[in-house]
Amino acid sequence: MKIKKIISFVLAAASLSSCFVNEKIAPEAVDTGIWYNLAPVKDEVQTKTIQQYEGTFGSYAFLFPEGMAYDTDKGSAAVSEYISNAKIEKVGGVWKCATQMYSWPTSGSLTFFSYAPYELSSLAGVSCTAAEGVKITDFVLPATIGNTESEYDILIAETAKDLTSNVNPGRYFTKGVPTLFKHKLSKVSIKAHLNNKLESGEYVRISSIQLFNIYIGGDFDGSKWTGLDNETDFSMITFEGDSGNLTLESKTLFAPTLMMPQPTSKSGRTEAPKIIVKYETRVGKVTETKTAELDLYNGPASLAAWEMGKDIIYNISISTKDEYIEFDASYTDWEEEVMNPDINVGL
Repeated sequence: MKIKKIISFVLAAASLSSCFVNEKIAPEAVDTGIWYNLAPVKDEVQTKTIQQYEGTFGSYAFLFPEGMAYDTDKGSAAVSEYISNAKIEKVGGVWKCATQMYSWPTSGSLTFFSYAPYELSSLAGVSCTAAEGVKITDFVLPATIGNTESEYDILIAETAKDLTSNVNPGRYFTKGVPTLFKHKLSKVSIKAHLNNKLESGEYVRISSIQLFNIYIGGDFDGSKWTGLDNETDFSMITFEGDSGNLTLESKTLFAPTLMMPQPTSKSGRTEAPKIIVKYETRVGKVTETKTAELDLYNGPASLAAWEMGKDIIYNISISTKDEYIEFDASYTDWEEEVMNPDINVGL
């Protein structure tokens, strides 16, 4: 009996939201259908937790005729679509395409593109070409503070090029097509703290904070975001009574929120992106109400743009001794490095 070779994928979603499961698959499952096997990895270094990915993702593959390669021939008319937006989901305890089984071609090679979540196609236009990869059109984020919902967290995998069979051993310590997802949005939060100790009876109290002139829509052209639009002011966050009191420790005022990558300067906008903070101080016997308007880009020390895959934190510092308020921004890679994962995915 001739045994069909089965196309496989390897998934390593190196991100704060990386989610994996460890499934034992019966040997016969390999010969009868496309399946995935996601291994446990540490999701957060601080907590050492292991989470499970329960979503779906889409995959495309393009057939390059014998003698052609992705880097030199990706724009050739001879390249054809072999897999068209296959939906990968958990079925009967295993990860696979539930509607169709795909086999490796007898000649030529396949180049793979994947994105997540699959449900993204209900929010925006999703397409893929061999020359440009996965493209997204008319995507709009909700202007909801604290939104990190997985349905909006766009992940796109690195291109898996010129494959003729399952990679064994794979790049991620398993057999299959290497598929490394990366975040294509930014994540932004705002914190505040005192810059000096207060005397008894003194306080600095935030009454409200608001983020203005932020793009929440755009198109992804396969490598970067373009056509930024839907400039929006986020809702004002208010703090009642002592809930807005600051200390030397940072206090989160604006929860981590998914954002469109974008410049933070005024260039090309009607108004510059900014933060407006209203606060009250009690120093000695004097109580004052103040307002600070802070441009997101205020010089070389601050970020000139929100970049893809970055976790950006704005830090507001208030001094009562020298009477000033200042802020700066720092960022880290959204992705956590995945060290020695056991097994990732098989299709």
